[in-house]
This record gives sequence, C-alpha cells and structure tokens, in this order.
Amino acid sequence: MEFHLDGIVDDTKVKISFCIKEDIADDGSRSAWPQGSSLLSILVAGKYCIYRKRYQCPAGFTSGDVFWDDEDTWNSNRLGGTLPDGTYNTNTWIYFCCKTDGDEDNPILLPSKSPFFLLAYKSAKCQMVKWAVATLEWIYFDTEDWNNQDQADGAYPHDAGKPPPTVYYCYYRGCNETLTEVRGTFQSPNYPGKYPNGQYCSWRIMVNVTPHIHLTFTNFSLQNESNTDALYVYDGENATGEVLGVYHGSNPPPLGGIYSTTNHMFVIFKSDNQTGSYTGFNASYYGVNKPGKCS
Repeated sequence: MEFHLDGIVDDTKVKISFCIKEDIADDGSRSAWPQGSSLLSILVAGKYCIYRKRYQCPAGFTSGDVFWDDEDTWNSNRLGGTLPDGTYNTNTWIYFCCKTDGDEDNPILLPSKSPFFLLAYKSAKCQMVKWAVATLEWIYFDTEDWNNQDQADGAYPHDAGKPPPTVYYCYYRGCNETLTEVRGTFQSPNYPGKYPNGQYCSWRIMVNVTPHIHLTFTNFSLQNESNTDALYVYDGENATGEVLGVYHGSNPPPLGGIYSTTNHMFVIFKSDNQTGSYTGFNASYYGVNKPGKCS
C-alpha cells in the first residue's frame, strides 16, 4: 500500500486526494514494511499511522477507525476514484493502520527517494525517519455541532477521534545527499531559519580528483547538550568509518575545519523531537591534496 495526499483546504471545505497503489504483483521484490515479531522490530518500531486498504494492515500494525458525524445542513460530501477503506456518504467512516510499539524519537528506515506522508499517533509529533526531513501539518474538521456522534475505535491518528477532529500529517522529503564536486556547500534543514525537530539527514562527500577533504563551517548553532541535537562527521563513505568528531552547541567544530584521511567523508545531522531548535549550520567542503592546504 502506498498513499500520497494532496488537496484543497479553505474556510468552507476540505478536499483530499489520494494516490493508491493497488497492484501487488511486483511486491515480492519489495522490502517488507518495518514490522515485526523479531529483533528487527525493536530497531524499527515507531509511532505513526497510515491509511488502511484491502481490509488488512501490514504485520505489526494495529487497525482502528474513526467515524465523523459531518454537518447535516447543506452537506455536499462527495467522492470519486479509489479511496482508503471506509464509508463515505453524508458522514465519514475511515480506517487506519497504526504502529504503536515504538518511540517517535527513534528513527526508522523507510524509502525516502520520493516525498510521502505519515500520520502522527498519540501526540502531535512526527516519527523520525532516517534520511528524511519532516514537516508537521494539520487539518481541523468541523463536524456536526448538534447531537454530535463522532467516535473512534482501536488505533487511530492523534486527535482524529476527538470531536471536533484534527488530523496531524507528517510530510517527509529525502535529505540524504551525495556531493561529488571538488568543492561545495550544504546546510541544515531550513537554514538560515531554525531547523525542524526530529530530523535525521546525511551528506556523503566523494571527491575523486583529490586525496583529502577539508570541511569548514561559517555558522554553527545547535543545542548545547550532546544527547539532543548533534552533527557526526566520519572519515569514509559511511558511518562505519572512524569518527572525526561529534559536534553540538557546547562542542562546536574547530575553527580550522576538519580533514579526512581519504577522498570520502560522511556527515550525519540529528535533531531530537524536543522543542528549542536553533539555526543549525552552514558548511563548505574543498578537495585538498594535503591536509592544511586547499587545492
């Protein structure tokens, strides 16, 4: 099941459009959705919801539903095309599949090449997803004012079962870049504005024409505590390389910059889901022939 949400929201109506994958013929070659009854589930468990389709949820998810008692007066609800499981008439009854066994602050791995949505579960916080930037959005639905019959059962998105309902959508865009030019720049999400909470981004720097990389920062502003927001710099192609430094507000990168011992460097930026983010960083890198000298 794959969903993309788009639509129109104004003071008088809400129009939501879905793109739904129904053909499962090629799913045998796809990676399984993070789930489980094994050690893997401990590593990928999270808190989020998706829309249900074909009357069943992926393994490891809990099914739930909400019933929205829409306005009776001047009701113009209408539908078309393929929709998530539910009943859509003068009222709305819609089903969800929710992951309930994890922590929003523990990043899970989902395909992030194309943008996608998840729905927040239990709180107005987005599940951290590796290599994706999350933006929290919400829609408030004005259901029936008199003798309201809104109700919910099982697992469902945060506040979707509270009359009147609000649904919190988390919009994800990939943030795992590969940089191959001899020199370049990269920044924390939203720079020079404050970076969002709950981010997990990476930059893989690969300079083929020089043997070393020099990384410098023109601005660096993160939380002071090492266990909150931090920048990790590795000597090599990925996080298995030697750690060149872990930097945060009270331990910024050295003014002279950071040098790799090879022509590869890997950088990870992680922000927690707590409030109080900062402006982040603006970084520049250069391919160099010798540590301490720019090419």
